[in-house]
Amino acid sequence: MAYLALVPRQFAPLLPLETRLLDALRDAASRACHNIAVGAAPASCRLVRAGFLRWLLIEAIPATRPPITEFLLQRATVAGRLDLGGSCLVVHASFRHCEFEAPIDLTEATVRGFELIAGSVPAIWADRLTALSSVLVCAAALERSSWAPVSIAGAIRMNGAHIHGNLDPLRANEDETPARREFRLEGAEGSSRICP
Repeated sequence: MAYLALVPRQFAPLLPLETRLLDALRDAASRACHNIAVGAAPASCRLVRAGFLRWLLIEAIPATRPPITEFLLQRATVAGRLDLGGSCLVVHASFRHCEFEAPIDLTEATVRGFELIAGSVPAIWADRLTALSSVLVCAAALERSSWAPVSIAGAIRMNGAHIHGNLDPLRANEDETPARREFRLEGAEGSSRICP
């Protein structure tokens, strides 16, 4: 039998995309499926609150039985700073073509894996991050050899990070302003491949 965490009252009423995310979680639990994939449809339904997303990733998904191991969110707009600092994500989190209105904070977090493919984010803070597999920040291939870029307005900080998979920041198409091409990787370690 599936177990789901109760939605905190602070998120009432739920936004349309948040309702779809919960429906996907319930569906995955009822089918004993280990992954959730939700793509935002119309532009008017693309908004998800960062606080709700944090709750979903840190509390609701780990409380679900059988366990969910893969999470994919596509074409969403994340309102607010996604604060996953100090958390332990049991799910491989993937964001494709998503727009983050504020930085993603993975400082001192432990993640199964993390992907930001295409889309935009002001900055990624991941000092002392532990990734059990790859951390991927890259453009997405489109048809006819074109690419959908990932735009990072500020820095990607990963000082003291431990990556047990691949990290290849050169695949990220950062903004063209030279002052905005900062990638900090001091003291980072990897058991596979790090290409600064």
